[in-house]
Order: sequence, then structure tokens, then C-alpha cells
Amino acid sequence: MSLRQVAFTVLGAFLALVAVIGLRLGWLAASLTETDVIERYAAAYLAEAGTGAALSNCHAETAQGHWVKLRVICRHPDGREWRFGAGLWGQLVYVERITPARMEMKI
Repeated sequence: MSLRQVAFTVLGAFLALVAVIGLRLGWLAASLTETDVIERYAAAYLAEAGTGAALSNCHAETAQGHWVKLRVICRHPDGREWRFGAGLWGQLVYVERITPARMEMKI
């Protein structure tokens, strides 16, 4: 096998791998629903918030930014709030954790 044949074989294998990865990522992006995104960040809220947290504490709204598609907002019964910004493909863009002023005061 000549060097040229080896180079084309390696290049062909690399391009096939890139094509498979591209198709897989495209399929994931095409089949991702808003419900999936909301459930992902509501689960993150449940894991972090502790006692009293429930899925019903969360809702989503359309975001107004270029890179953020959804804002998932979870309000804990004790007043704390989590805001998750989800990007165009469901990725986490930002998270804000808001604590009411009355909880920050320590006597």
C-alpha cells in the first residue's frame, strides 16, 4: 500500500466519523422538545433546592435574548428562586439563584 492510499484511507475514515457525529448531533437537536429542556432544569432545581422543592414549582417562558430560547423559573416555597437560561439546543446559558433579602439577614 502506498503512502497516497494510506492518506486517502485515513482521510476517508476521518470524514466518515465526522459525518456520523454530525448526523447524531443533528438528530439530537431536531428531536429535542421544550418539555425535555424544562424537565432537565426542573430536575437540577430539585437536586439543589432540597426539602420542599417540587416539579410544580417550575414553569418556563420564552426568553427575549438572541442566544437564549427558554427561561425555566423555579420558585421554592421559602422564597428562593432559580432562573435557568436554555440556549437554542437546550444547553445551559446561565443560572441565577435569587435569595430574598429577609433570608440573607443573620441575627
